Amino acid sequence: MRTLLKGETSNKSTVANPDSLQVECNHATVHPTLSEGERFQLAWSVDFSNVSQQQILEFAAESVIIKIRRVLAKDSNPQDKDWDNASFDAQEFVTVRASKTEKLAKALATFSDEELAALGLTRS
Repeated sequence: MRTLLKGETSNKSTVANPDSLQVECNHATVHPTLSEGERFQLAWSVDFSNVSQQQILEFAAESVIIKIRRVLAKDSNPQDKDWDNASFDAQEFVTVRASKTEKLAKALATFSDEELAALGLTRS
């Protein structure tokens, strides 16, 4: 663990190993003992080997339900849709982490050739 100073970039990654049921996590978090803007950089391992598949699914569903509730909260008139007895594809709510390069490539793909040219860019 090390302290990240204000403005310092953190290392964030989550790597799951389905064979060993281990997840390696690098993350940063604030703590009341730190000055404003500072965070702890942490590396943790989460072991799911002693957790049943049912428990893992229930745990995962709780995370998905939180995300679905956010969608419901933004619905200006939830009575117009049937939110009760609904079925959701979990894949739609799974966070897919992407590098800055991948995010940029995805964003650039939405630009027309003319818009790219206006920015001094061309497709290769």
